[in-house]
Amino acid sequence: MRQVLLLFFSIFTKIQKEKLIGNIRRKLQDKKIKVLSIRCEERYIVLEVSDPAEARCVLTSTLGIDRIGVARKTRNDYSHVMRAISDIGKEIILPKEKFLIRIKLSTNDLNSLNYKERDLEFASAARLTSELSSRGARPAISEKRVDRTIESYIGNRYAYVCLDITSSVGGLPFNSQSQKVITCIHNPLSVLSCMISMRCGFLPQIVLPYIDEEDLRNKVKLCRPIINMIDKRRYQVSLAHIHLPYVLDINIKKMVLESIYYKILTSLSGDILIVSLSAAGSPFWYISSIVRDVISSGKIPWTPSIFASKITDAEIRSNRMVDVAAINGFQSKAIPPNSRSYQPSVLKDMVNPKLYEKYRQIINDVSQRSVAAGSKMVSFNVGSNYIHDIVNSI
Repeated sequence: MRQVLLLFFSIFTKIQKEKLIGNIRRKLQDKKIKVLSIRCEERYIVLEVSDPAEARCVLTSTLGIDRIGVARKTRNDYSHVMRAISDIGKEIILPKEKFLIRIKLSTNDLNSLNYKERDLEFASAARLTSELSSRGARPAISEKRVDRTIESYIGNRYAYVCLDITSSVGGLPFNSQSQKVITCIHNPLSVLSCMISMRCGFLPQIVLPYIDEEDLRNKVKLCRPIINMIDKRRYQVSLAHIHLPYVLDINIKKMVLESIYYKILTSLSGDILIVSLSAAGSPFWYISSIVRDVISSGKIPWTPSIFASKITDAEIRSNRMVDVAAINGFQSKAIPPNSRSYQPSVLKDMVNPKLYEKYRQIINDVSQRSVAAGSKMVSFNVGSNYIHDIVNSI
């Protein structure tokens, strides 16, 4: 049986399958992986390539793909599917594990095949129970007590029995909206906001504000999960140098710098500006002030991270973006490698509106000087060496 990849797409991607297929072909071609065939089923794309293992690694961060399954292809008649499930079950089910057989028929084939999903599930489970009796493996009583699941998908001509299924980033295909959004990367919350916009099909126009080379290097490292999601050979970012000739208290300094960043963003061309602030960590008056400044500049503020309260490494890797309503699926590491969690840094009781207003003139002066000095556009090859390409440009 030939090994293939099953690429499961979301319901939102269904009408943009051709766009997704084009992105997949280009991404594999860049890695010199030969595409033998691509076939669309109702719920997934069947991909046959020269190197399935490498292709799976490449496509894990591809926008528009919810899950990636490594499967074996066989004929879709009853006996061949049962034999394939049995063979794979004997390979992957460990002693004393409780297993579950799940069959999904294409709706187009419900009438053409001479069996039903449940019939094949029961028969396959009974056969596997008999063949694995020496291991003590048995069918699970309920889905909550499953150790191993074997998913099989019956298509128009073939069946695909999965050995393993992993999560991908999901969302819409890369740049499917053909609309840019201006975003500033300066902390993990801004990374999260940028990734959310990319999953909705927008193209980020990234600005990296920095005080010195070390500050730039840290912010460039934060961009790694974003860079991994970009389906282009080359990309470019804007670098904006910030000269802050004042020694400020650590709490007000964070607010002042953030305000300067958004002032700089409002000077750029583009209609939509992402405001990466959280109501859990930033006071309402501060968020309102930033949003009003963005609106007065003639741009539309979007706040995708407004309800985020904490982002932890474990929760990112387990696909649970904490307290961000209706948003999940991220696997990339979006927090500094030496910290276990990130919480919005501005504490509500540390700075009040009157104190903040005293620094309004500093914010305006520094941002105007930075805009007058101009930002530097840096073009780089998307890949592992992007950090050196960007940092060395200054």
